[in-house]
Amino acid sequence: MPERSVERLGRRRVLTATAGVLGLSGCLGPPTDESSTSDEPPSTEKVSPTPLTRTADGVGATFRVLDGHKPTDDTVRATFEASRVVVTGTMDPKNCRRPTLSNLEFDGDALRLVVGGEPRYPDEDVECGNASYDYRCVVSVDGEMPNRVDVVHDYHGDDARTFTVKND
Repeated sequence: MPERSVERLGRRRVLTATAGVLGLSGCLGPPTDESSTSDEPPSTEKVSPTPLTRTADGVGATFRVLDGHKPTDDTVRATFEASRVVVTGTMDPKNCRRPTLSNLEFDGDALRLVVGGEPRYPDEDVECGNASYDYRCVVSVDGEMPNRVDVVHDYHGDDARTFTVKND
């Protein structure tokens, strides 16, 4: 009988030593985003590698979602260049959606972009937290430049937010 108790003690030591080594093995790898000392939130995947294109009378647009990050306030900026307008913004579309260029209009005076949300997981029923997304839309203009750009963040049933940037 004393041999059995020694066997049990030996097995316990082996199991304890193995558990200790396995427990430490996670600490031996390279640091992850969770152990980073940066104040910046971890970067998420790039969500729109292929740009979306739309056309309207006298304009053509290329829209791309740049990245996702923790929720922030909606923003819009526009720069008017020689023959194009570059619109950048941030949108928090909610409900597992990501921004998309829903509509593009140009009446010779105002350029109007409607940025809506498309399902991020159209074939799956998932619960998501909110995220904000940065986007960039480059609009090529044939002829006269617009006097202003109106960008509507359309929230599908919630209040839309409209931003106006004038061409000074």
